[in-house]
Amino acid sequence: MNLQLTIIDVEEDIAAARNDYNSSVVAYNNQIEMMPSSWVAKEMGATRKSYFEAVTSERENVSVKDLLKK
Repeated sequence: MNLQLTIIDVEEDIAAARNDYNSSVVAYNNQIEMMPSSWVAKEMGATRKSYFEAVTSERENVSVKDLLKK
């Protein structure tokens, strides 16, 4: 039961970090597109960043039982 709770906590931490990252990307992308900072961003070569999205194969459930055997 303790392992299950730990796994849930880790999953929640990962989700929170992903949300934080994506929020930062939104703020960054907005900032480099708004005047007057867009002029400076253009001179510095700043480009839009993409959001974090997990690859479909990485979204599959992991077998903890198999991991513990290793």
